[in-house]
This record gives sequence, C-alpha cells and structure tokens, in this order.
Amino acid sequence: MTRVFRLYELAEACDAITAGDASFEVSGIAPLESAGPGDLALAMNAQYLRQAASSSAGAFIVGPGAESVLPGRNLILSSSPYWAFAAILKLFYPDPAPCHRIHATTVVGRDFMCRGRLFTDAYVVIGNGVSVGDGCRIGAGTAIGDGCMLGDHCRISPNVTLYPGTRIGNRVRIHSGSVIGADGFGFAPKDGQWEKIPHSGAVEIDDDVEIGAGSTLDRGTFGLTRIGRGVKIDDQVHIGHNVSIGDHSLLVAQVGIAGSTRVGKHTVLAGKVGVSGHIHIGDGVQVGPMSGVAQDVPDGQIVSGSPEMPHRVWLKVQRILPRLPEMRKQIAALERRLDAQMREEEPGHDGR
Repeated sequence: MTRVFRLYELAEACDAITAGDASFEVSGIAPLESAGPGDLALAMNAQYLRQAASSSAGAFIVGPGAESVLPGRNLILSSSPYWAFAAILKLFYPDPAPCHRIHATTVVGRDFMCRGRLFTDAYVVIGNGVSVGDGCRIGAGTAIGDGCMLGDHCRISPNVTLYPGTRIGNRVRIHSGSVIGADGFGFAPKDGQWEKIPHSGAVEIDDDVEIGAGSTLDRGTFGLTRIGRGVKIDDQVHIGHNVSIGDHSLLVAQVGIAGSTRVGKHTVLAGKVGVSGHIHIGDGVQVGPMSGVAQDVPDGQIVSGSPEMPHRVWLKVQRILPRLPEMRKQIAALERRLDAQMREEEPGHDGR
C-alpha cells in the first residue's frame, strides 16, 4: 500500500520548514531525473538545484535560501538537507514492526533468555546461555555462540556468525556474511614454524552501531575488541584483535586495522585505508582513500598517502609525481653542464 504524507508532516519529522503548498501530498521519493509530480526529490547543493529547476518532481528537500532558485515550487527547507532526506526515507520505508515468531527450525541452547519479542528466520542456531533483548530480528542461517548478549531492537541479517561471548548493545545492525569474534591473527614463530596464540577475549559493540556485509571483527587476545557508540562500518572491513574504535567514527569499505590500535571519536577512515598495529589515531582525524597509516596521528589531522602525510603535502606530491621523468632529464642535463663548466675552470685547461 502506497503511503502518502503531506509536505508539512514530512517537514515536522525532520525539524524543517516548508515553502509553497504545505498541504501538498507526497506519495514517494525519487531521484531528480526520474521524479514525477507526486514525488519528493533531494536537491542539497548548487549542482542539484540546477537540475531541480527542470525536474518534474512535485516537491524538493533543499538547504536554506533555495527559494530564490526554485521560486513557486514546493519545498522542505532544512539546515541539513541530507539528514532530512534520511529521516523522511524512514517514514516511507519503516523497519518491520517488532513481532514474536520463533521459526520451527530454530535451534535454541540451554539457559536461553529472551526479554521480549523475538523474530527468527529458518535455521538460526542459538547457543547456551544467550541473552536477547526485546524486538530483535535474526536472519536465516545465523549462528549465535554461547554466552552472547544482544540488546533491544537489534537486526542480525542472514548468515551472520557471532562467536561465543560477543556482547552487542541496543539498535545494532549487522549485515549478511559478517563474522564477529573470530580469533585474531596471532602466531608465535619457533624453529621456522608458527604456533597459534589462543584468544580468550571477546568483542563488545555499543549502541546504534551498523556493520556492513562481509565484515570481520576479531576477538581480543585478552580483554576486548571494542566498537563505540554510533560507529558505522561499511562492507568488507577488517578489525583486528584488541582494536578500539571511538564513538561515532566512520570506516568505509575495505578498511583494515591491525591489532591493538586505538581509533578516536568522530574519525573517518576512507576506502581501503590500511592501519598498522599498536598505534593511536586521535579524535576527529580524517584519512584519505588507499592511505597507509604507520604511526600515531594527532587529534584533528587530515592525512593521505602511504605512508601517511598531511593532506596538503600529499596533494603537492601528487602534482609533482607525473613531472618526475622530465625533471630527471633536466637534472641530468644540468649536471652535465656543471661538470663541463668545472672542467673548463680547472687550472691548465686549454679549452680544447
């Protein structure tokens, strides 16, 4: 069934105001290029506003001052249009309401405790001594190891593995294929062979964390691998043993963090960033894509490159690199000229 909202209702849901017809009925959300007369579209910057002028959308989410660019159009005016867009999307595509259904093929171990409604799909395996909060949904083929703890309103997608002792807060989402709590990569060398180091720690995930598909978070050798409140982890991210990720940090696809590294709060690691072990990345740090971080990074720094360097320095390096072959030729020519000049100035040189 198609849901219809009036423009002012959508504005109230995201702490915004309207321009144009506040009672305009919105029946969907669509991109600018394909939106129809009943749709709402996002135009959050100057480039999109230019597209919006010729769009058939019935209404737009825009930033302050956009009324002059789109005169006479129906608008939701927000100081954070992208955030407003996310909030409105949740109205049109809400999460399924909590319900209680344990699938007949679900296997539940001893001393299982559920503190409310629980929905499981087919072939879920729940170990001994597991505790699950209210309103959780667990996807097909997921395995939850002994002694795991889940808070309220968690969503665990199909084929997720939670190793024993994993502790998860409230409103956590873990997408398909992720493995939480496997042993870290720890081996001790002896006589040309590798002896496995046992891992007796666990993984602790705070409230409102989202973990993308195919990500792996290793348990601590001792103690915890810890993911702070509100952290967002993209697909195919690897986090090593005893790593700590500060609150509200963002890890983009294919980031890899070696063991015992601490990442501060509100830090962003862009795609394919590699981080060495036993270092500290401060609060509010931003690391550019495909960078290699091998040493501590102070609070608030923006770094790029491998090894990492201040981002402005990295930009200069990138501009110089394509010129290196020509610069090499110029330096070689300059060396030849200097050598010839020095020979001419030697005592007794007759110029021939």
